[in-house]
Order: sequence, then C-alpha cells, then structure tokens
Amino acid sequence: MAYKLADAVFITGCGLVAMKLARKGWDLPAAGFTALSIAWGVFFLAKDFRGRDVGNDIFASAFYFLLPSLRLIVFYGVAQE
Repeated sequence: MAYKLADAVFITGCGLVAMKLARKGWDLPAAGFTALSIAWGVFFLAKDFRGRDVGNDIFASAFYFLLPSLRLIVFYGVAQE
C-alpha cells in the first residue's frame, strides 16, 4: 500500500510541476512532465497485473511514454545553462 501511495504522490507532483512550467511558458518540459505522469500511471496500473500475461505488456507499454518524456524534460535543463 505504501508503494501505491508513493506512486500517487509522484504522479500528482508531476502534474503540478507541469502546470507550473506551462504557466512560465516552458511548454516542452511541461509536456514532458505530463507524459511522465502518464507513464508512471501505467506503471501504477501494471503492479496490479503482475504475474499475469497481460502484466508484462502493460509494463512494457509505459516505456512508449517514459523515454520521450525524459527527452522533453531535458529541454528545461539545457535552456537554464
């Protein structure tokens, strides 16, 4: 249960950071944090299906959102330098 709570807090935090960055005009990193929250939501769901055949497919599909989201978030760090 603690893992689920930690995941829920992380997803909420990603959404809040995305809103903050969007208000400051950082659209690409905001989109990255939004996609990261979606990917983490898929990880959150995949824990419920662990041990079933569909569980591995759900877990693997999170990477379709995870990798592009991290690339978009990097735009914020590069622009700060």
